[in-house]
Amino acid sequence: MAEFAPTLLFMAAQLGADAPGLSLYVDGTNGSDTNNGKDWAHAFQTIQAAITNQIANTTNLGDAIYIAPGSYAESLTGNLTRVSLIGVPGKYPWHIVSVRPTAGSAYHGTLFEALIKNICFLSSDTTNKTLPAVLLDNARYSIIEDCHFVGRDPTCIEGLQIGNTDAVATAANFDFCIIRRNRFDTWFGNASSFTHGIKVGRVAYDAGSSVKQMVGTSIEDNEVYALTYGIYIGVYCADYSVIRRNLVDSMESINGCTAVGIQVYGGYPVIADNRVNADNAITAPAAITNRVFWNCVTNTGTLPTPVMELPVCA
Repeated sequence: MAEFAPTLLFMAAQLGADAPGLSLYVDGTNGSDTNNGKDWAHAFQTIQAAITNQIANTTNLGDAIYIAPGSYAESLTGNLTRVSLIGVPGKYPWHIVSVRPTAGSAYHGTLFEALIKNICFLSSDTTNKTLPAVLLDNARYSIIEDCHFVGRDPTCIEGLQIGNTDAVATAANFDFCIIRRNRFDTWFGNASSFTHGIKVGRVAYDAGSSVKQMVGTSIEDNEVYALTYGIYIGVYCADYSVIRRNLVDSMESINGCTAVGIQVYGGYPVIADNRVNADNAITAPAAITNRVFWNCVTNTGTLPTPVMELPVCA
């Protein structure tokens, strides 16, 4: 059987930007987990095999895992440290990498100096269906970009969750990360949506704990469709962070998110240039009024801030 042939554009880019460390390859159609994974001709069959192999590599020079287009029925685990997890473009634009777990989240772990790019993460539609499409216990110095987070069951309530909601001490450490150019929605259109598109920390917010934090992180240029909260930052400290140029809306409600489009509980982030359709577009501490600007919203919410309100059609 012929091995996967990546596009010329990808190969040209790869020649100029090979990982300084270990490069591993995954091909769900032609690969085998008995291979060494070091080129397309000897690719692994599963993404998990590549992650396990990369974790065993202790050089930490900056590894890369390249994944051929296809549907991978996996629930990925293992902490990603100094590694890029990249879905490779196929011959046609609909040839994508999708991770479709049968139990739990498509990925659960922590990120440290990691990149995740060009992957569609779906929630489980069989077992543990309420878990987020992707659950990160913690993330630091990492990037998630050009990905799609999809709910496959009406009971899945989060697209991307950072912080284990059951553990106070690890409720969220989300530092110096970039979440950009991603889409968050479900298979159900106007019938069912995420409760939170992006959720950081716990819903039961504890302002008295400085353990939980989001520092120096950018959430930008995302499309977020959710019923209740679009972007929810339930941590004590969100300093030096930016939430900008996001589109937040709901496919389930014509009036947008029924609670808050962008909710920030603590700290001093910048919230700018977002487009928000929600009953309360932006809710944040009054102390950051001067850091909330040029947002185009349908309802200003509880924060008295300069905004450009969307026109209301008769």
